[in-house]
Amino acid sequence: MKIKFIAIFILITTVVFLVLNYEKNTKIEKYLKKEAKEYNGKYNIIYEHYKDKAHIIYDTTIQTEDVIEIYKKLKTSSEKQKAILRDELFKLLKDKYKRLGYTKLQQLHFHLPSNESFLRFHKPSKFGDNLTSIRETIKYVNKNNRYIDGFEAGKILTGYRFVFPLNDKEKSHLGSVEISFKSSAFTNEFMDKFNVISNLHIKESVIDKKVWKENITKNYIKSPFGSYYMEKAILDKLTNFYHVKLTKNIVNKDEIKKIFNNASSNKIGALYSSDLKKIIITKQIINPVTKETVAILTIRASGDYISNKIINYRFTFFIITFFVMIILILVYRELLHQKNVNLLLKKKVAKNTKELENINDTLEKRINHEVKKNREKDNILFQQSKMASMGEMIANIAHQWRQPLAIINTIVAIINEKNNRGDITQENLAKKLNEIEIKTIYMSQTIEDFLSYFKPNKSRKVFLMHETIDNTLLIINQLISKNNIKLSVNIEKELKLNGFEDEFIQVLIAIITNSVQAFKYQKNKVILIDATKNNNQIILSISDNAGGISEDIINKIFEPYFTTKHKSQGTGLGLYMSKMLCENSMDGVLSVENIKEGVKFSVKFLIGNLEW
Repeated sequence: MKIKFIAIFILITTVVFLVLNYEKNTKIEKYLKKEAKEYNGKYNIIYEHYKDKAHIIYDTTIQTEDVIEIYKKLKTSSEKQKAILRDELFKLLKDKYKRLGYTKLQQLHFHLPSNESFLRFHKPSKFGDNLTSIRETIKYVNKNNRYIDGFEAGKILTGYRFVFPLNDKEKSHLGSVEISFKSSAFTNEFMDKFNVISNLHIKESVIDKKVWKENITKNYIKSPFGSYYMEKAILDKLTNFYHVKLTKNIVNKDEIKKIFNNASSNKIGALYSSDLKKIIITKQIINPVTKETVAILTIRASGDYISNKIINYRFTFFIITFFVMIILILVYRELLHQKNVNLLLKKKVAKNTKELENINDTLEKRINHEVKKNREKDNILFQQSKMASMGEMIANIAHQWRQPLAIINTIVAIINEKNNRGDITQENLAKKLNEIEIKTIYMSQTIEDFLSYFKPNKSRKVFLMHETIDNTLLIINQLISKNNIKLSVNIEKELKLNGFEDEFIQVLIAIITNSVQAFKYQKNKVILIDATKNNNQIILSISDNAGGISEDIINKIFEPYFTTKHKSQGTGLGLYMSKMLCENSMDGVLSVENIKEGVKFSVKFLIGNLEW
């Protein structure tokens, strides 16, 4: 019998582990997808911001009659005349270029229709080199006379490039101009705006092909991803301003490989780093012309949600395992006790039968024998009564689990019996295991409901009133059902509070429990919970039809240690603490009044503490 109970324990805990682990992994995966989508949106916001700046610079500074006139002259000019026109263009825009420094502008680069570099404002002495094989965006604009933008490596640095065609009034193509911003400026703004750590890893093949060799050692360093480079300008920001060490020093090789594989297989993806206790979001950066992945943007965001989910999962599994073990031990001891009692009874019956054969058949001896026999029955009943009292104590703890555990035990017995007969099928086994899984999910959710209330949380946050009230009713549902109370809830779903959710729950439980205990012999017991917006405040009311409060004491119920109950039922602190929490933590006002058939508690919250 002991081996059977051990087998049942192993089976139940295994199923509980699989269910909880699946639930944990599902929630984490869903959260990671949400984070990846959210940060992709944030990336697009920053990108559109730089795109808007480029268009404004082009419209106000580049697409002018003076610039176009210079470009029109270039069509028929000699090399000597080109030099004069280059100097004329530089002087025309030099001051404007300097004033545009606040926009984080990196390059203002003019090109001829042949993709030849005409004027680099960041390096005026470098010109005349053909960019056809290096800069796909410039080649695209001059070939198609169409605007394009995106991330691309150049001969000095990588950057976000916005390349515009230059046309005269007749839409005749004259050349192109590039307005670009440094990669480091982009990542710095991303980190500053969204309070995350971000880095850029550029493919080694792209850097080696496009960047001048003297600039590779000057501006780049090897990435822990292997065949990638990182920009020193970005790393300087990370190490000097954010005090972040290089990834390879604090993340093991397996995690780096895992992050790299995630980046290579997903255009935008997220995973949890157990070393860093952070979420790592990776985004592929695509060349706008070739559509090839040329870089990977990494974002390190908070992983508190996942860390807490893992801790809660382990704690829940421990609690369930502990209670299953306790209940199985008690059941085993009860069955063992009953077996010993039955064995004792058999011995007593045999002994009494033998004694009856040897004693005289007199009335006195028969009376003595009956008295002795009754005393033995009384002792057995006394022992059984003691065991029943112990069972009642355990019932208070395991009330929510009794039915599902009984069903699980029955299912295990059926599986065992079918297995012994040799007629169990995979279909039957799968069906029974599914039933066990459903019951363990219910047990797990029961623990989650109680833990979510008892877990301390002293941080202010915005929460939906109707969701918090629904969760509170799950905690005290047994109390309401046991007293045959009809509960009616009418809450506007868009109402939100900004405060301490656990203290709000404490107030709800105290007031509802007070109403439940006020009912005596009413046939139709009703508690009504209602919340509405009224002018500049929210009014939450909890009313009942329990007969009301005497006018002599209604003004005293919020005083400390005042109670009308027996000391075993109340301390007189529940409503006092509720008033204190409402007024000190929730910026609300708690009041009470008698109504037609009972009493109504009202909590008023100012509109300033709400979000809509």
